[in-house]
Amino acid sequence: MNLTRSKKKDLLYVAVAAFFFLTACVLQTVDDYISDWSVKTTIALLTQYIFFGLLAYWTASVISRISDKSICSGIIVAIALMGGILFVRLLKYHVFYDGTVMRYLWYSYYIPHCLAPAVLLFTLLGMGRKDRKPLAKSWYLLFLPAVLLILLVFTNDLHEQVFSFAKGLKYSNEIYQWEWGYYLILAWIASLYLTVGILLYIKCRISGCRKKAWIPLVLFIACIVLCILREVFDPSFIRMPEAVVFSVVIVFESLIQIGFIPSNVKHKELFYVADVSASIADKDLNVVLSS
Repeated sequence: MNLTRSKKKDLLYVAVAAFFFLTACVLQTVDDYISDWSVKTTIALLTQYIFFGLLAYWTASVISRISDKSICSGIIVAIALMGGILFVRLLKYHVFYDGTVMRYLWYSYYIPHCLAPAVLLFTLLGMGRKDRKPLAKSWYLLFLPAVLLILLVFTNDLHEQVFSFAKGLKYSNEIYQWEWGYYLILAWIASLYLTVGILLYIKCRISGCRKKAWIPLVLFIACIVLCILREVFDPSFIRMPEAVVFSVVIVFESLIQIGFIPSNVKHKELFYVADVSASIADKDLNVVLSS
């Protein structure tokens, strides 16, 4: 199968990103077997630089590719929230060592977890509106369940309905069990991301893109399954924060690639196949592209 130059370029970027991601995962595994504090800190910082670098690069690519300012802003806010998960993880394991502080940093993971899908859904509800008017203020109630779930997590020490601690709060970071509140949060997050995908499918007007809807759906299901397996078996190779963050990145990149999220890329190919006779010239009126 012959690949176009743009496809080869995309595959190269994916390969490079995968290499750096796997390198960071290997460094995390090595870090678990090192006792020297200075070496552990160096490896931890290098790992985080790689993760943040990948996230920053993808954010920059989103800014350059997504022409709709409202969609771009919504995705950037969601990415920033997801990046906050990695930052909190850095604080939890390499800055603070007090049990109570570490526990509340753990609870802080659920601020971006609950808010990011709500931000994306709110953004996409306003996508493609013919009247160009902003959404009614009543739509902000969409964030109310997210806030309530966050409060449920942060008051967990009082009721232990999200995480229960069989040996008390002293060992809360090592020994805990999921309760109904945890599954409620998971259901909220998964349902919102699934709603985002359905909404994108409904709003898409291009039949060719709709035929590829199975790609992000399969990736979405695969990422959920992998995150669940990761939580159950708890491998040292990859941690839950980056597993969740980069699962979101993978699924949304697939949505951009298949055209569910409009982007200003591959216009050159569109111009070549357009059934019109036209040319594009530069400022000096030199023809640079002809259909």
